Amino acid sequence: QETKQSKQYLSLYDGRFVITAINASISLIDIPAARILVASSYLLKNYPTNTITRRPIMVPVSVELKQDEIDFILTQSATIKQWGFELEQIATEQMLIRSIPARLHYADSIALFRSFLKALLLEKTDQKIASSIAEHINDAGIGQEDILQLVNEINLYQADYAQLKSLPWRKLEQDTLVSLLQN
Repeated sequence: QETKQSKQYLSLYDGRFVITAINASISLIDIPAARILVASSYLLKNYPTNTITRRPIMVPVSVELKQDEIDFILTQSATIKQWGFELEQIATEQMLIRSIPARLHYADSIALFRSFLKALLLEKTDQKIASSIAEHINDAGIGQEDILQLVNEINLYQADYAQLKSLPWRKLEQDTLVSLLQN
């Protein structure tokens, strides 16, 4: 397995960046920013087809809300479910968060839902709603497994990202690569 992992990425730099191969070029990836982009892209791609995978929360968390927020949630329940959330009203101004988008299973569930609800209440675009959800992907930090999954997804879906103007990764020239690896 060590051989497989070393083929996936060359080096972790400064705890935030990874040096890896993308499309046969050596690139530097800003891991937290790239994870947000990949998660946001996943949400945008799967929201219209209602295929965002939900992950049940082992111990559902309670969130206090205003009555107008509860009323809004009840009228938008299909949309909320389509974005990967499952809620249950348990009191006049209280709901349980029963599931969240699976890609964000380590996120702070309450903060994640509040960001999502705020974007939905403000009638933001799907892009902004997806971003408000994806911003929470790094809530619990980043492990080796997350880095490997990220590198795999960037390589698999590179064509999907080609149309974006700004990417959280850059192709490295040989002299820059040598300088980074020597430090």
